[in-house]
Amino acid sequence: MNEWQALVIHWDTLGTFFVSVAKKTVNRLEFRPRTTSVYLVEEIDSTRFIADGWSDVLEAVHPGLVEVRRTGSTAPVTLLFDAREAYDHGDADAESNMQQLKADGTLDDAVKGCCLIAASEFDPESQKAFMRAASYGKSFCGNVYARELTADFCTAVNKLRVLNSLRHPSVGIPLTSTQYDRLTPTIIVQRLCACKQHFLAAKICQRLGTSNATVLSHWAYMKMATTRRLSDRELCTVICRVFDANNAAVSYASVARQAHELGNRDLAIMLLQHETKLDEKVGLLLVMDDFGRALQVAVGSHNSDHL
Repeated sequence: MNEWQALVIHWDTLGTFFVSVAKKTVNRLEFRPRTTSVYLVEEIDSTRFIADGWSDVLEAVHPGLVEVRRTGSTAPVTLLFDAREAYDHGDADAESNMQQLKADGTLDDAVKGCCLIAASEFDPESQKAFMRAASYGKSFCGNVYARELTADFCTAVNKLRVLNSLRHPSVGIPLTSTQYDRLTPTIIVQRLCACKQHFLAAKICQRLGTSNATVLSHWAYMKMATTRRLSDRELCTVICRVFDANNAAVSYASVARQAHELGNRDLAIMLLQHETKLDEKVGLLLVMDDFGRALQVAVGSHNSDHL
């Protein structure tokens, strides 16, 4: 039986209880101030508590963290974490721990373990402590694992920055590391766009090195659909300026098509003037029944296929 199998039960009159199936124990959980309206939501790796004015997450502690905190542990991740703390305090035990890890050939596993533990933590200070330990261990690795460990380290850093941004109260998406991996950054960015958090979504794309075209395209659509104070020319100028500032690989024809679907023909034509792909420009002009301008663009392209 899995030692993490458990039940979380809540009664408005009695409180919340944690029932360990493997250990056959029952413990009362004391969370925030008691309220009469508490809802439990089952997640893939945790249980989420939602109440009036607060929410919380209950998840299993990462096994590596359990090992680090266990008294007398000699696990590789424990030795590396202790070595970093000893190094910070000028203790010679840091060198002996690192020599033991290198002799056992477990230094790379210890570095990866620290990265995984850091990603599972919600507390920023604890995250920093384990990432410092991973960075310290990485500097002792040879050329064989250096590139792989550097990639793992950078992945953990980027994940933590994204997770901490999502957990900020102004965003309110407190994902766990497992949920982040299951959703994937693509779905997370889509959800941020649906919540009108386009700036953060674009920053995440920049951090992860992915295209921000979807984010900016959705932002442009929302801008066109909700803006009433700007003229069509001013709105076109704003959209083009944002696209240029973010080096967006967004098709102006697709944004112009959105403007046309919103009933703003004049804005659609203005946006099409910035489209460099003539086939898409001609195609949309035909959809808009603007045959004269479509013919003019086709003739100006000197391409018989457009004609």
